[in-house]
Amino acid sequence: TGSDPSGIALGDFAELLRRDAAALNDSRNAYVQSLQDPMASPEILAAQRQDFDIKTDAALATLTAVQAAGDAQVETQYAEILLLQDHVTVVLIVAMLAGVLASILLTMFAIRTVARPVAEAAAHLQMIANSEGNLDVRLEVTSSDEVGELAQGFNAFVSKLRHTLGSIATLGADVANASNQLSSATSAVSSSVDKQQMETDQIATAINELAASAQSIADTTS
Repeated sequence: TGSDPSGIALGDFAELLRRDAAALNDSRNAYVQSLQDPMASPEILAAQRQDFDIKTDAALATLTAVQAAGDAQVETQYAEILLLQDHVTVVLIVAMLAGVLASILLTMFAIRTVARPVAEAAAHLQMIANSEGNLDVRLEVTSSDEVGELAQGFNAFVSKLRHTLGSIATLGADVANASNQLSSATSAVSSSVDKQQMETDQIATAINELAASAQSIADTTS
């Protein structure tokens, strides 16, 4: 009799097929020999034919079971592949979203840490160039990288510029004070010169009067 293939794992079908094939081959050979034996009775031929049919049905049942098991395994593997594909798709979507989010965060971080301090420094420099800047303004130094060095350099530049402009303002005040003093001195000297000129004119007038008197006296006595 053939083996029952129900409940057998797919890996055991090879051995089952070999046994069914061997049993079918033995049954066929026995049936052929009985057909060739003129002494074989119809009952023996019928029994061997029945056994051959049974072995054939068993082999066909095994092949059918192998095909069904193979189809089931293919369907299972296909379902697993689809599930894996869905999982990979979800992972890729999550990775893409995470990448986009990371890019947005990095862009915002770059704008906050790089672009904004540079823009602030440029705006302050533009205000200073337009004579509208507040030289007391300082940039906040929040890092030790190139941006921090830029802020430190800007603060040092504004501080030095403020000191220079303060020195110029002080020097201008000193020059204005000296100019006022010089103007006052010049006015005093001018007044003194005018006074001396007046006195000189008075002396000259007196001398002329004395000379005229002397001449008149001289003319009278002669």
